[in-house]
Amino acid sequence: MKNQPLTRDMNTPQPIPLAIRKTVEQATRLLDVCKTQYIIVLSDGTTINKGGEVIQLIPPKPEKPRKARSLMPHGTYRQVYGGAIRKMVVGDVEVFRLTPEMVKAGVELITIQGSISSMASNEWGNNAHKIFINKGNDSVELLRTA
Repeated sequence: MKNQPLTRDMNTPQPIPLAIRKTVEQATRLLDVCKTQYIIVLSDGTTINKGGEVIQLIPPKPEKPRKARSLMPHGTYRQVYGGAIRKMVVGDVEVFRLTPEMVKAGVELITIQGSISSMASNEWGNNAHKIFINKGNDSVELLRTA
């Protein structure tokens, strides 16, 4: 008879050998005598809980910060600024200002800068433009470099 390799599925719980069960029983008796609280989780999923609180073995994932709700309807920035971005050629500089509706809604220039930069990267690729808020803090300037 040919020797068959021993195979074992690591995803299914395996029975615990008798020697390990006896050792766990001895440990629990020792812990009981010491009047301790404990939780023991065996490899087959068996839990021995003596006066301890149930604990989470896997720490929870931290919550991601939620995105702030947009002050303007979806697609507004693309509608207002997208046409000018698509018409630009290498070397062009375009100046973008806030519309009266955006000023009334409380939109900041940094928001417009991020939106315009995203549209430019999407249109021309990364590192194909330079974008700045000018010193007067009244507009955003976009330079197409490639």
